[in-house]
Order: sequence, then structure tokens, then C-alpha cells
Amino acid sequence: PYTTLFRSMLCFTRSNNLMKNLVFLLIFCGFLILSCSFAKTDKIEQIKKRYTTETVNYFYELAFHDAEFPKSDKYLWKWRNDISFFIEGDSLTGDKHSILNAINQINALKLPFKIHEVVKKDSANLLFLFYSGKRSNELGSAKIDVTNNYIKNVKIEILYDPHDSLSIGVRRKATILHEMMHALGLLGHSYSYSNSVLIIGFTNYTTELTEIDKQVIKLMYEPVFPAGYTCKQFEEDFADILYHISTAKKFFSFVKEEHIKKESLECIYKNGLY
Repeated sequence: PYTTLFRSMLCFTRSNNLMKNLVFLLIFCGFLILSCSFAKTDKIEQIKKRYTTETVNYFYELAFHDAEFPKSDKYLWKWRNDISFFIEGDSLTGDKHSILNAINQINALKLPFKIHEVVKKDSANLLFLFYSGKRSNELGSAKIDVTNNYIKNVKIEILYDPHDSLSIGVRRKATILHEMMHALGLLGHSYSYSNSVLIIGFTNYTTELTEIDKQVIKLMYEPVFPAGYTCKQFEEDFADILYHISTAKKFFSFVKEEHIKKESLECIYKNGLY
């Protein structure tokens, strides 16, 4: 009987120790999850301080939406490695200078990768293909090959139509910069900023990145946003400053904080802002 009792006590002790270890493990895992959550929240708050509300909202438009061509996937596509470019096809005098101008502007942003030229096509992951033909619509396009939300290869095609003056000169230079921004993973277009490289309709012939273009590109490659980061997650993390999230609530809070009178709101509703 004593042997049986001893065995029972030993089993109970072992079981009790196992339970204690399990509880400790669960507490540790919970603490680890909370720590990661707090760390991420802190990084998001730092992003909000580092970038303007306008930049965050413009990035939201370009990275997750497209006012001109709505895209189905709502994930960030990012480069992980350096970009090696190669030029092929019927390029015109000045094309390489335009490419280097765009690349120098992007390299100046000190992103986590560098863009440089290679002498062999097989060594390139960014191909500039220049070709001649009759213009149907677009003067340029960027075709992106993605694996697990990381950009592996991009082919930028630039058209030259000898019968169309828009396909040469400043418009051609602007097209190269425009497609380079797409090649970085910013696939959208917007009406928001008339001087931006990614304005819808591409009517401004911008050949230099504007300040908000630069900030959007830098925001794109902040470490807090991994490849595959979703539109839904972005909306949750930045709900307090995204214009279209809880718009009515934000509007009424603004009215209350600024003590805007009812008569003023009625006047705006009736006559507009002008």
C-alpha cells in the first residue's frame, strides 16, 4: 500500500509540475505577444510623427488603390534586393540620361537597396525595353513579376512613335520616371496632387520627383511595412488619420472642437465653399 501511495504522489507531483510549466509557457507566450504588439504600435506612432497626414493618405491611394485602374490585390509589393537595370531596344538619344536622372533621384532617398546598371541582360532584374510603333494609348508600361509579395523582375516598356510628338522630348523623360515609380511597387494613380509623378491622365510631364512623391517612396520602404502588408491592416493601423475612415465622426469632432456654428454649416451646404 505504501508503494502504491508513493507512486500516486509521484504521479501527482509530476502532473502538477507539468501543469505549472504549461501555465508558465502560456503566460510567457502571452507576454511575448503583448510585447510585440506594443512594439509595433510604437513603431506605427513613430511613422505618424515622421510623415505628414497628407503623405500617409497619398501613400494609401497609390499603394492600395488606383483611381484609374482599380486593382484586385491589396498587398504591398516591395523590393528586397538591389536593382540591376539593363537597356535594350530602339532607344533614342537622351534616353539613358533620362533613366539615370530618374535613378539618381531614387537612390538619393537612401532606400534599403541601390539601383545600378549592368552590362549583361541576364544579370538584370529591371529591363528597359524601347521600341518603335504606332501609339495606341500608353507611351509606357511596367510589367512586374512578384513572388511571395517580393518584386523579382520588372520590364519597363517605352514606346516611340515617329508620327507622334508626344512620344519624344520631355513627355518621354516624364514617362520613364512615371514607370520607375510603378516599378518600386506604387501601382496606383491619383487626382490628389496635380504636380505628382503619378497624377491620373499623366498631363503634367513631371520629370522631377515632388516632395510628396519622395516621402511616399520613403514611406513605402519603412521596415514596419513588410512585403504582403495588407490594405486592411493599414486601415486599422492608420484609421485615426485616414480621410475616408470614420469620416462622419471625424467631421463632427472637428466641428465641435472648432466651435463652428450651425448657420455656417448651413451656408456651406447651400452655397459650397466658394
